[in-house]
Amino acid sequence: MKKLTLLFLAFFLAFKGFTGVQSYDFSVYFPSNSFVLSDESKQILKSILMDIPKGSEFEIYIQGHTDDIGTNGFNEVLSKNRAEAVKYYFIDKGLNASLINMEYYGELDPARPNTTNENREENRRVSVQLTTIYFNNIEDLENTLKDRTTTSVTIDPNRQNVVTGKDGTKILIDPNSFVDANGNPITEEITIELTEALNYDAFISHNLATLSGGKLLVSGGMFQINATTGSGQPVQLNQDKNMTVTVPAATQQEGMELFTSDQGLNWDQTGQSVSSQIGFTGLPKVYLLC
Repeated sequence: MKKLTLLFLAFFLAFKGFTGVQSYDFSVYFPSNSFVLSDESKQILKSILMDIPKGSEFEIYIQGHTDDIGTNGFNEVLSKNRAEAVKYYFIDKGLNASLINMEYYGELDPARPNTTNENREENRRVSVQLTTIYFNNIEDLENTLKDRTTTSVTIDPNRQNVVTGKDGTKILIDPNSFVDANGNPITEEITIELTEALNYDAFISHNLATLSGGKLLVSGGMFQINATTGSGQPVQLNQDKNMTVTVPAATQQEGMELFTSDQGLNWDQTGQSVSSQIGFTGLPKVYLLC
């Protein structure tokens, strides 16, 4: 009988459930047919950057807009140029381009109806939303990382189910795959908890290592699966059933294979190779792609 406790590892993470968050929403404005930042606009952008808390994570959303003067095609390009003017100002001040999200709408999303010159002035704009995320201590950061990597769903064990994790791991579960400690089929609803570790931050927050026989492994990812009934009874995987798991590992290399571990610290070699899609079937415990 297979014990249903699996663990996994790979790379990338976003944040959810912050200790603190600040959001700035503002706009800078442009003359008609222009995408050049004025000195006043530059001062506004500079003052916002100075307010970003030190040590915080942040994201910036930029949206370019125009009034209704000119053709749709012309205004779409103009709104893009305006948005890029703000984006490149931020990049020039040292911000990471990958943290800046940019969109442009031409004249399609006016702040006010284009019925007066005053309204059109307000529509010739770039809207900016700056969100900063910060943590009071390491414990808060670790808790946030753990929350971001765990997905919990309730399934009907009598049917085929697909469980998808927050970072893209997929588990295909066949009907009637679960039994109790005595081997009896589980028919009541089951809660599946999938934990993914898809970057080094997640490795650390879950206290995972990549050692096998005293040597370091190159990791493509780890995951853990826990299953319980609605009443809290632990369940096991039927000996005659397998689960198929696909993992979006960003670090896949030729020659990678699966490893297992009970605690996620020291890993045992299985000899099972990993396909080009990082898909594999059936093994219990903890898996490491390497």
